[in-house]
Amino acid sequence: MKTILRILLTSLLTLIILFLNPSIVLSQKNMVNCSTTIADSSIFEENILGEFPGIIESNKNVVFYNPDWRLGTIVLENNKKITNKYLNYHQLNGQLYWVRTPDYKQIILNKEKVKEIIIYAKDNSKEEVFRKIIFWPWYKSDYISEYLQVLSEGKIKLYAYRRVEMNVSTNEIVPFTDYYIQINQNNIKHLKRGRWALYANVEDYKTLMKKIVRGNHLSIRNENDLIKAIDLFNIEVKKITN
Repeated sequence: MKTILRILLTSLLTLIILFLNPSIVLSQKNMVNCSTTIADSSIFEENILGEFPGIIESNKNVVFYNPDWRLGTIVLENNKKITNKYLNYHQLNGQLYWVRTPDYKQIILNKEKVKEIIIYAKDNSKEEVFRKIIFWPWYKSDYISEYLQVLSEGKIKLYAYRRVEMNVSTNEIVPFTDYYIQINQNNIKHLKRGRWALYANVEDYKTLMKKIVRGNHLSIRNENDLIKAIDLFNIEVKKITN
């Protein structure tokens, strides 16, 4: 009789635990089903759980990279992908936010687990890729790990650091974009605006870069022209080296 009673009590206790915390079963059941691409499911939210932010500044259009929240994909350090998340880059604190469904709470992504963010454009234009990179900003005394926007890839990788700073005297937020380049696997360098700064950073390919810039009448101080120059350069170098 005591044995039967003990079994009944154990079963009842197990049912109570599962009722109060069903995620135990869900997580164990689905861990083996973890594939390369993870669908938008609350079961996998623990992969990107971060921190709830404090007070969000009222002027989101200034501190956030996008004036609106856009769907995107989160690439984790283990190369698994979490799709269909509403994302935005907070330029003031250098963090990436996502909106958790179904309560639509904003959460700061756990930067240690994130490798890359892909934000989709509403007009079906080119998607925007932000990659977590360790680099040395020209205005700091040491290396930092931040999200840089990937503008071009090839022999030369071109990155943009989208950031803002608070003007203490006027209490206004001022936007900045710093450009960085990486040739092959060398260290990332800050790229000053202007033709001569670009020519000085392309090693033995200065003549080729001059030909591209002058032949296409590109203004390197303009971001679109800078991207075009490096895209064309990467195409030409690939032809030469293949």
